[in-house]
Amino acid sequence: MIASGFVLNSSSNGINAARNSSAEFDPTESFRPLHRHELGEHYVCNDGTPAVFFTRKSSDPDEHRWIIRFEGGGNCATENTCATRWADRPQDMTTIWDEEIFEDEEGGILCASPHLNPDFYDWNHAYVHYCSSDSWMGTVYEGDEGNDLPYHFIGSFILEGTLDELLHHHGMTSASQIVVTGLSVGAAGVLNYVDRIYDFLGEKAHEAEVFFVADAGWQLYNWNFGISTIGTQGEAQYATHRPALDQNCLAYGYTWECYYPADFQYQFIEHADRLVIMNSMFDKMSMGLPLGDPTTWSNATLEWALERGHYVVDTVNAQVHNTFLSNCRSHDSMDKIDFTATTIHDTSENDALSEFLHHNGKHALWFMDSEIYPEANPSCPFDQMEWNKIHCGDFWISDCTEDIANQPHTSNWTHPTKPPV
Repeated sequence: MIASGFVLNSSSNGINAARNSSAEFDPTESFRPLHRHELGEHYVCNDGTPAVFFTRKSSDPDEHRWIIRFEGGGNCATENTCATRWADRPQDMTTIWDEEIFEDEEGGILCASPHLNPDFYDWNHAYVHYCSSDSWMGTVYEGDEGNDLPYHFIGSFILEGTLDELLHHHGMTSASQIVVTGLSVGAAGVLNYVDRIYDFLGEKAHEAEVFFVADAGWQLYNWNFGISTIGTQGEAQYATHRPALDQNCLAYGYTWECYYPADFQYQFIEHADRLVIMNSMFDKMSMGLPLGDPTTWSNATLEWALERGHYVVDTVNAQVHNTFLSNCRSHDSMDKIDFTATTIHDTSENDALSEFLHHNGKHALWFMDSEIYPEANPSCPFDQMEWNKIHCGDFWISDCTEDIANQPHTSNWTHPTKPPV
């Protein structure tokens, strides 16, 4: 039976001790797999296969800290975009090919290697597979009135069902600290649910300090991506997915605006001091920037990118409590070695987040590259192959090699403000 808690109805009114820097690199420990679990029969992917998540319990029975990571992977909202998605990325709409185990061998916050992930390697880990194509917010089944597409979009139910399973069947009720994080559209889901998840977990895991990390999800209100504005996309997704949105935002009469623009969502989050924004000033996947080294970009493309980079910095400075904002961070930095390798002021994302959590969020996390220019930070690796592997058609720019210099420029950024009550 589907949980009926926070998703649809609610509105919200020493980590360093785990570090062992001298540990020997042990491959058998490093790649302890996460194991697959299916949710109940009503929790399904786009194609009706069962929604799944993966867990790895800590090797220490006295370890009660948890990291939950919601996968990213774009979305679709029309017959054509969903057909293209199924053709190009069926793994993001089904679990028919999912293995029984999931191995994270490239570093990142869920890696089990103390060598690659010194502060979080032996926490309790949960990785939630994304297969609903709705930014974790949908509430509509195939066949529901008004849904003419042959797909389910129930990401909100899957999100809540996973949290409920972790609490009642995997021991998370005894958690001392829970970090809920999401990548890309997973970050969009996290941003949407901060207050509701905080209240939900507070009721079930009474001793837990709950924090959130939105990873590579800082989409802006007035960006234009060439094919369509974020407003056009938001309206289509709002109509198709019927998302479970933040009641604080909806109360002001907004609709699709509550769905996706991060800088718009953020102003309604009551527990924003528990949220960390991990992002790049120049996220190539989010911005639809061309492949390759920025030194090869045309002047017009660079100007276009710099304008949006300044928007990112301006919006973060205007609103955000906690951030790690680099000029060269990769889109999936928290899922690979970049998590410990990329630094700002000699501090990595891993170190910054670890220190923030060690003090239970009482000291703000604030690291921002001073130079607003693509890949000016010498600590950031640039991996050409990473971008060659991207199916860019699933995002906003249909042709990865397209010269975005021909796209229209937006006006100067202005803060989207709430109307008076």
